[in-house]
Amino acid sequence: MLWNNDTISAVTKIWIDSNDSFNINLDAYFTAIQTANSTNKAILKVTLRDNPSRYAIFSVQNFTDDTGYWDLNVTFLSGVGVKTDFVDETSPGSGTYLSQPLIVAFAQSGDRGFQGIQGTQGVQGVQGVQGILGFQGTQGPQSIQGTTGFQGIQGQKGIQGTQGIQGDNGVQGIQGTQSVQGVQGVQGGSGLQGNQGTQGIQGTQGIQGAVGHYGGLTHEWNFISNITPSTDPGTSGWKLNTNNIETATILTLDDVPLDNFTNDIDETFDWLAAIPNGSGSKGLIIVESFDDGVGPGGHHQIVYEFTDFTWDGVGKTFGWFDVTYVGSYGVPSTSWATDVIGSGHGAKTLINFVPRGSAGTQGVQGVQGIQGLQGLQGLQGTQGPQSIQGTTGIQGAQGIQGQEGARTFIVTNNGTSDYLIDGVADPTIHLIRGFTYIFDVNAAGHPFEIRVAQGGAAYNTGVTGNASASGLIVFRVPFDAPASLYYQCTIHAAMGGVIVTSDLGPQGTQGVQGIQGIQGIQGDLGFQGTQGVQSIQGLSLIHI
Repeated sequence: MLWNNDTISAVTKIWIDSNDSFNINLDAYFTAIQTANSTNKAILKVTLRDNPSRYAIFSVQNFTDDTGYWDLNVTFLSGVGVKTDFVDETSPGSGTYLSQPLIVAFAQSGDRGFQGIQGTQGVQGVQGVQGILGFQGTQGPQSIQGTTGFQGIQGQKGIQGTQGIQGDNGVQGIQGTQSVQGVQGVQGGSGLQGNQGTQGIQGTQGIQGAVGHYGGLTHEWNFISNITPSTDPGTSGWKLNTNNIETATILTLDDVPLDNFTNDIDETFDWLAAIPNGSGSKGLIIVESFDDGVGPGGHHQIVYEFTDFTWDGVGKTFGWFDVTYVGSYGVPSTSWATDVIGSGHGAKTLINFVPRGSAGTQGVQGVQGIQGLQGLQGLQGTQGPQSIQGTTGIQGAQGIQGQEGARTFIVTNNGTSDYLIDGVADPTIHLIRGFTYIFDVNAAGHPFEIRVAQGGAAYNTGVTGNASASGLIVFRVPFDAPASLYYQCTIHAAMGGVIVTSDLGPQGTQGVQGIQGIQGIQGDLGFQGTQGVQSIQGLSLIHI
């Protein structure tokens, strides 16, 4: 990965190789993100693997495939660190850099919502009175054509190599004599190219960290049971203004999360607060239980929509989001303290921010400028000798691969009539191609199998542990997976439901279109100007 500026806040271009450090090709993943029609395609977070307190967050406006690597147009959002935290110069003053070991995470933006219903058209203004048509000017007299000049005598042919002198041009009519063109200057010779320096030995790669949940805007806080709204939750704490997650309207957070050590994330909160909310929403907040040994990460989850963020004051030590409940699972009594903390989980919680972008209005197209005159082409300089390529350094050993991230479904049974998926009887399950899902099955006597159709053959592409009645079934959804699959008990045909696969998540709601403005009154028509006198036509020019 390379950046186009030494100052992180001024970076507008990022170039990233098509393969990651494990030689996994990411072209299909980047292509899928680029197909989104939002202005911001994704949020990108770059973290120094050996020092997570050094990071940079960018919004990505475009992905361009340059065959072997990708060209990203980006805008800096927030971060802690300087360029040398993320890259090293191969030798002092060389201008050549190598990336430090980095963890790169993308949070993909959703597609722009449908266009809202058009507002009622305003009343058309009264049309103005048309101005009087001006008189046409008198046409000037046509000039007399000049006499054609005599053809000059052809000059004597010179010796091969030097071009002979061109004969004089014939005399032109009344038009003035054309000036002689100056001699073209000789282009200077190209300088010699310097020798390329020897490439240094690449360091040993360290152990890769665990894959994050939702990419660049995920941090950790401790749950606090105090429900007093808009008050200090304590260091690295979070809380709601009621014990009922479905009626909560305020989510309060300290500005220093657990995973950011002593660094605050004020810039991130300021950026989330500045998101336009013309449709009434700035984005989503996803609260998840932590993977602390009691259950897999995200086994308990709440989703809120947020519309605003407010600081406690100029000191900016904590703030609160105005939220509206969207949905949840794994919290049947609607109390986080009872269903999560009471079931043995610790206070540590993952909180993910998913910003909602809005498409900007199209700017007015500028007037096309006048094309300039083409200059004379200079002589091509001599090509310098090619330098000797330096020796390639020894590649370091590959580190241990981190744990794969996945969404987990809890599967039990209701007698011989239904499967219960996260407590819901035989629901339709929506999966995204390219992602990994885990089915944690506890349904003795009812083998859970993923099939091509109801009552059809088993679908085993990307599936590990299919047709298990107890244990984990892992489904890495292929990029070419069918749009519809089925899950069904291999013994009881009534137990089952539909699996829908797609390339993108659910589409957002469409914003409301604004009211059309009133049309202005038409101005008077101006008078037509008098036509100018036609110029005298010059004599023909003959080249000898």
